Amino acid sequence: MLKKDEFIVVSDEEAGAVWMPECGGLKATTPEHARAIESNMDKYFRHELSLQDEIVLEEYLRKSFQGIPKLSLEETKNLLERKSLSRLEIMVANDCNLACKYCYANAGTYGKRPQRMNSETAVEYLHKLLDGRYENVDRVTFFGGEPTLCPDTIQAVCEYFRQAVSYGQLKSLPNYGMVTNGTLIDERMAKIIHDFNIIVTVSADGPEQINDLLRVDKTGAGTFQKMKEGIRQIKCAGGEVRLIEATYTAKHQELGYSRAAVKEFLQQHFNIKNVLVADCEATEWNTGLACSDSSEEFYNNSRDKRKILAQLQHKCFSDIACGSGFTSMALMPNGEIYPCHFFTEYPEYRIAEYRENAFDFSGYPDVLNKLQNAYHTKNESCRECGARFTCPTCAANMIIKKNSICKIIRENQKSIVLECVKTHFK
Repeated sequence: MLKKDEFIVVSDEEAGAVWMPECGGLKATTPEHARAIESNMDKYFRHELSLQDEIVLEEYLRKSFQGIPKLSLEETKNLLERKSLSRLEIMVANDCNLACKYCYANAGTYGKRPQRMNSETAVEYLHKLLDGRYENVDRVTFFGGEPTLCPDTIQAVCEYFRQAVSYGQLKSLPNYGMVTNGTLIDERMAKIIHDFNIIVTVSADGPEQINDLLRVDKTGAGTFQKMKEGIRQIKCAGGEVRLIEATYTAKHQELGYSRAAVKEFLQQHFNIKNVLVADCEATEWNTGLACSDSSEEFYNNSRDKRKILAQLQHKCFSDIACGSGFTSMALMPNGEIYPCHFFTEYPEYRIAEYRENAFDFSGYPDVLNKLQNAYHTKNESCRECGARFTCPTCAANMIIKKNSICKIIRENQKSIVLECVKTHFK
């Protein structure tokens, strides 16, 4: 008997294919043939085929992938077993100069007392966390709150890594990233961004009218012009804003701003190609601003494609959607460590804390046990889903937020598989 999602059929006017996620098998065919298979599968699951035709369909599909072994499960070492971190989020400040009306982090505080990490503390944390434990950190992300509240700290962190590499404590420099509202970027901050090649993501929500209804400072004043000046400063210093992230809200819908219009405006106004429009999610802090509908068109996650290509080419898969708590961590201003910034409101997910001049990881085993709910082969709602081998849903989305975008992910993966057929498996 066939299982739902055991075989995924995709087609358009140019190509067709049958994909077996469990083994990473992909068989190209004609659009007509693919549609005929899909039609018969629909009838199969509605019990509209004769017993003989059911047997013929089962044998046809299974024989098509005969001899292809199941995907092997990649071993995922935890933070204390590995010698390299994929990402270190440094929460430079759980504080913010803005009071955006939909902020999921409660004005950047994550429900905690606002704090900022100074230069000396940052260097002390890094020395105690990394020296003798990790040989490399692939990526360092400056996050908040608003990280540009602490330019000295950002500079000190970058200089620490430069020195650690020169002394042989780390093998190579990390790639740096920063997510910012852009309103505090002056000439000095822009120079730091340029000097250390920090990849910048700026938050903006569209034209000034809608942006300044949502992205306001502590007095309620709009911030579009300050953000625009920050982007100008970065460009003048020779830096680059790699991405603009927009949050699409019910207020956009009310005023007639489509997702496409928001994206087009930001691309053209700032001459920045990469713009991500994400739907506002309901939280206790943004009553009434969550979108009344979701958009498959604007769901865009490049990890999907990378994971699917890796599965098709290397015949293996990872059981976790992201590395939070396994290959990456978030460091707070007070020395607490969490899987990522989404978990920082939940003390039960605290991986470690800094006390007596050292990081105490004694609570980590209990957190690892909780994070098992982010394993796609163990999470009850994921076990039978065909997308589980390549799903990009993050651990926080599965465990904390529990937002279901499963349908969108499955449809998006079909589009990617079809693209793979055309470009990689002709």
